[in-house]
Amino acid sequence: MNRTEVREALKDIFEAAVSAVSGSHAVYKYLSSHPMTGHVHLVAVGKAASSMCQGALKAMGRQIIEGIVITKHGHLARVLSDDPRLLCLETDHPVPGEASLSAGKALIKFISRSPRSAQFLFLISGGASSLVEVLFPSLSLSGLRKINDALLSGGLSIIEMNRVRKVVSLIKGGGLLSCLGERETTALLISDVPGDDPAVIGSGLLVPDMERASLPPLPPDVGKLLKGLDLGNRDMKSHQARVSINIVATLEVAKQAAARRAEQLGHSARIHPEFLQGDVENAAASIAERLRQAEPGVHIWGGETTINLPAEPGHGGRNQHLALALAVELG
Repeated sequence: MNRTEVREALKDIFEAAVSAVSGSHAVYKYLSSHPMTGHVHLVAVGKAASSMCQGALKAMGRQIIEGIVITKHGHLARVLSDDPRLLCLETDHPVPGEASLSAGKALIKFISRSPRSAQFLFLISGGASSLVEVLFPSLSLSGLRKINDALLSGGLSIIEMNRVRKVVSLIKGGGLLSCLGERETTALLISDVPGDDPAVIGSGLLVPDMERASLPPLPPDVGKLLKGLDLGNRDMKSHQARVSINIVATLEVAKQAAARRAEQLGHSARIHPEFLQGDVENAAASIAERLRQAEPGVHIWGGETTINLPAEPGHGGRNQHLALALAVELG
């Protein structure tokens, strides 16, 4: 194969992985095999909210009588904004902003004005931690933004970052349950975290956090920002919401789909089971060393590395940084 053919094959394999965990496909597949009855109030939050919502509409049609869709700027499908049943909000990511706080107020209002007998369908994906927020009175938006900037650049894992995000939020770490009351709720989640823990995905909007006071070791900047804040206390044991939580797409599903497509294209494929994490430069060096000794074929990893950003970083992300660092190592 020449260089162009290799590149096209890799793009094909990658796209097969992405398609396997697309929000529309995953939600439609689940609801087709686990149909809900009666009228449904829909809440979709996350970078995949638009796609997940389309899957729900395809599966349930007019059963969905109203909904709210909260996603990242530029990620909303026109077909949803044209649907009179849906309130569609595009908000801020990866650092929350005014739109995130407005979305938080809109979400609370949407749930609170629904009948006590209402049945809810929640669709939650990565990015929800930034896209929707309700703060304790002692924390300003500027303070929250500084905390998130420090978290994103401080070399913390997604689990560690979301522990902090839950502590400063009135709706994360199960805080939204107090608004739902006893309304029957089904939640479908796309996992972007190690271990597929619902308490970590989107900072656990619907999962009670019984260890709010327990924080990981924090970068000095984050510790200073949290010091002195009155973050109150919530009795998570008192909530009686009836919530069924289901993971509908995971990293493992994507990796398996990539391997199948590689083999269909005539390549041997090996899935590496370990979750890529830790410093991005170390991860690149480790992968490069293993590839030098590996059999030819397609090698598949998944995960999320961390990075300590300089004072004036460039544009990109951790996966792009990993790919470029790996190219340097292999070169």
